[in-house]
Amino acid sequence: MAFRVGTRLQLITLIALGGMAVLIGLAGWDMSQTVTDARELKTRDLVETAQGVLAYFEAEERAGRIDRRGAQTAAAAAVKAMRYAGQEYFFITDMTPRMVMHPTKPELDGSDLGSRTDPTGKPLFRDMVEVVRGRGEGYVPYQWPKPGADQPVDKISYVKGFAPWGWVVGSGVYADDTATQTRPTMLALLVGLLATGAVVGTAAFLIGRGISRPAVALAGVMDALAAGDLSKDVPAARRGDEIGRMMDATRVFKDGL
Repeated sequence: MAFRVGTRLQLITLIALGGMAVLIGLAGWDMSQTVTDARELKTRDLVETAQGVLAYFEAEERAGRIDRRGAQTAAAAAVKAMRYAGQEYFFITDMTPRMVMHPTKPELDGSDLGSRTDPTGKPLFRDMVEVVRGRGEGYVPYQWPKPGADQPVDKISYVKGFAPWGWVVGSGVYADDTATQTRPTMLALLVGLLATGAVVGTAAFLIGRGISRPAVALAGVMDALAAGDLSKDVPAARRGDEIGRMMDATRVFKDGL
């Protein structure tokens, strides 16, 4: 398929803008992954902090200053009160798995979690126990509702076993929180792409019209000359580019005829 000169220039512009859009998409994906990785590492470090709370009360138990039941009750209460990044929290299960403490869903405390699944059918709590049994700690992705909401969203939790009591303590990050953090930057990039596209598109249109219009007029004169019609005027050649030279040559050719 043959395209006019102006159309080809517009195609080059569209290809360039498409390449920019792809680069912005890749940059956005990479930024999202970077933010997610950073939040996951932060969650892991904070789970270590919660582990320190359990270790403190377990040491009190070993020292004989408190019995196991009292130590576990005090440790669970302390971890239950811990918050970070606003509403982010920690939860504790045992290896059964049974919920020991969940700060935002206290109705789960003491309940058997072995058959509990997320909306995709994933046995999330059994998976957490398997991770702890296999590696002692690790990440588990699943879906879970945010505090104060009923609709589950994608979440990834870091869980770590606490061997003295057979507990698993964990905390997680929500995928839509990552999207919220990256959204302003992505919007700024998209606005920049649209502004650049408008400027480049306008410039390409004006340049294309400046090339195609005299070229079309010149082609009409040459077609007429080929048909023996000498009545058409050659466009005025006040140009120093190749089209101006073609106009001058066409005028000489017409005068010769």
